[in-house]
Amino acid sequence: MRGWLLIALLVWSGMVLWSGSNSGLPLPHALFFLLSGLGLGAWWVCAFAFLPEWRRNSRNSKTKRLPYLIPGPLLIGIVLCIWLSGTAFRVRFSLSQAALTRYVQALPPGTTRAYSGRVGLLDIQEEERLPGGVVRLITSEDRFLDHAGVVYCRAGMPPVVGEDSYQHLGGPWWHWRRSW
Repeated sequence: MRGWLLIALLVWSGMVLWSGSNSGLPLPHALFFLLSGLGLGAWWVCAFAFLPEWRRNSRNSKTKRLPYLIPGPLLIGIVLCIWLSGTAFRVRFSLSQAALTRYVQALPPGTTRAYSGRVGLLDIQEEERLPGGVVRLITSEDRFLDHAGVVYCRAGMPPVVGEDSYQHLGGPWWHWRRSW
């Protein structure tokens, strides 16, 4: 049983880091990852806290259990911190930056189109080229009905349209959230 628990924990970690490394994450997915992480942590603690061999030998059982109890919840906490801090997205973006730059520079002016494809490690859903060399790439849904992506703008901060928000990633690149 504990072998399957370890496999479930590693699969969960991979799913969270891959999905959470996109520029945004729909609210249902975020809630699923948070609640399933809490569930896996509780399952891990219960699986190792109530081992039959520790109940039979109660002397020093707490010190024997501790090394087995810590790794699961610790891994869950680390994965959630990497995801929620935005570190996973920054790593994925950094690995994709050269491909994204080549892609954006090759777009014809005035282009706005739905696009379904991968550039670097990011899945592009829509692209929009604005005046002044600004290119917006929607890569995912974010929160409830919002979109998120990256923006290429060599002239400083991109123009704010509606409730747009930007976070500088470095050079001409910005992390973008479009709210309705």
